[in-house]
Formats: sequence, structure tokens, C-alpha cells
Amino acid sequence: MDKSELVDKIWDEKEREIFEALQAGEKRAQYGQKLLEQLSEKLQAQYGKGSSSTNLKYFKAFYQDYPDRLVPMGHPPGDPFKLQATGHPVGDPLETGNGFHPDLSWSHYRVLMQIENKKARQFYEKETVAGTWSRRQLEQQINSLFYEGILDSKDKKGMLAQARAETAGKNRIV
Repeated sequence: MDKSELVDKIWDEKEREIFEALQAGEKRAQYGQKLLEQLSEKLQAQYGKGSSSTNLKYFKAFYQDYPDRLVPMGHPPGDPFKLQATGHPVGDPLETGNGFHPDLSWSHYRVLMQIENKKARQFYEKETVAGTWSRRQLEQQINSLFYEGILDSKDKKGMLAQARAETAGKNRIV
């Protein structure tokens, strides 16, 4: 399973439906930790490991941070009228706003979700792909306030080019 398939797996229709029902369109559910633990037990029984209450919190945050990238749910699984998936959308998913970049792992997205500023998050996501940053390098760039430095710089293109040159050839997204 490649990285984008893992990220896509997080958006299993059943989990999305459960979160939408729990949230009822609200930013924060009123049910508390007990409900997450019960849901975790149910999902682990059905799907196996990977649905701990901690992971469910991450999935919920992921859903809230990237709602504009989701493919609308149509027919339920097993419905004979459901259209078959055709793979990743045409074009760069970061440019089209559809889906997630295949080179970014779940670990990258967990780091990106910690960034509250949506424009900063998008910047780091694009730069992670362009610079082939590892998760650790992404964290270092965030901690160095790279985005804020770019905003303050008079030579934005030069600063980006320099940063990319420094990391070129020695990085691989992992």
C-alpha cells in the first residue's frame, strides 16, 4: 500500500459516516471520551488495529482540517449503482484541491494538522513535496518559522530557491 492509499484509507466511508453523525455538523462533539472509546472498540473489532481512540482523534482532526479535499459520498458500499473509483484525480492534488499528494505520508499530515493557519499549512504541504522533506525536516522547517520568514522576506523567490537548493539531492520523503 503506497502513502496516498494509506491516507485515502483513513477516509473509509464508514468512518466518515460515523464522524459526520457524531459531529452533526458541529466543530466539537458533545459526547466525550467514552464515546470515542466505544467507537474504537467497535472499529477495531471490525477492521483490526489502527482505530484506537487516539487515532480516532487524529482522524477527526484530519477530517476537520481537510474537508474540502474529500470526494463526496454517494451510494453506500456494496450498492450496485455505485461508481467504481478511478484512482487519483488528474493533475497535482495540491493544485486542484482534490485528494492528497501521493508522496506525503500519514505522518506528514499529522504534523501539518498541528498548524492552525490554513495558508501556512498549505505552504508547508507544497514545500514538503517540492523539497522532498521528510517528516522530521518538515517539523524543523515549521519550528524555524520558515513560512513567517518567507512572508517577511523581500526576496521570497530567492529565499525559497536557497532553501530548496540546501535540501536538494539529500532528501527523500519518508
